[in-house]
Amino acid sequence: MKMESNTQPMNQLFIHNNEEQKTRVRENTSLEKKLLEKSYPELEKSQSANLPTCVIHVKGLDVKEMKMIFLINLFSNFGNVKKIIFFKDIGVALIEFTLREFAGFAITYLNEQMFLGSELQV
Repeated sequence: MKMESNTQPMNQLFIHNNEEQKTRVRENTSLEKKLLEKSYPELEKSQSANLPTCVIHVKGLDVKEMKMIFLINLFSNFGNVKKIIFFKDIGVALIEFTLREFAGFAITYLNEQMFLGSELQV
């Protein structure tokens, strides 16, 4: 019994799958943008639509009380969170959203708000 083998080298398969994933991410992001435009037509006029990046810098996090799950729960209320880098020892976090508009919402609604007894600076 002879088994058929795939003639493509493994690294080409990986690249092909990686490109498929990138395409899916792009499609999901464009779908999110379309939904945002329909749900919030005033978004184009807002300041958050003009942000240069999807990443926001958050400081003023309570060093003793803050946990990663709190950050995930808090910031995912404003949109899809792609990545969080949390520097617990200094009370600082970098939050990356899938869209700049989501980052703008978080800045607008969370800057100078109290969270776990400390004032956030977003």
